[in-house]
Amino acid sequence: MRFEIFPGDLDVIVDFCTRVLLFRLTVGRRDDPGGYVSLQRDDVRIGAARRAVPDARAARLPSAGAEMVPEVDHVLEG
Repeated sequence: MRFEIFPGDLDVIVDFCTRVLLFRLTVGRRDDPGGYVSLQRDDVRIGAARRAVPDARAARLPSAGAEMVPEVDHVLEG
């Protein structure tokens, strides 16, 4: 399962997820203009993109909230 969240402060998310929820940081681009981190614990991944993005990707991001992205190995056709 993968979740994507869009917080205003990536440092708070990384601290909480690594210290409290025991995720590990797998991608840390907090200093990039768009700011993005990825955390993982077992088969669960959390992607976090900074909410205030000054480039074209801002149009894709919700103003607040979360996005659930289920990943599957196989899709049945029918």
